[in-house]
Amino acid sequence: MKKRPWIFQLVSAIISLAALVYAFWEIEWQLFLDSVRMVRPLWYGFTVVLIVFSIFVRAWRWKYLLQPIG
Repeated sequence: MKKRPWIFQLVSAIISLAALVYAFWEIEWQLFLDSVRMVRPLWYGFTVVLIVFSIFVRAWRWKYLLQPIG
């Protein structure tokens, strides 16, 4: 695999950071944090379990689909 020059990685990181700043620029952080605090912890846990389960199911699916290739 060909290694990319460090300048390419730096430019990529700067572009990514700029995109994140643009995406989150107008968020009202106090309102957002108040909304997050109102969510029940049980729902956080349930969501994490579902996400992890989903990742395992997708990994298994790809393993099954790619099995004939080798």
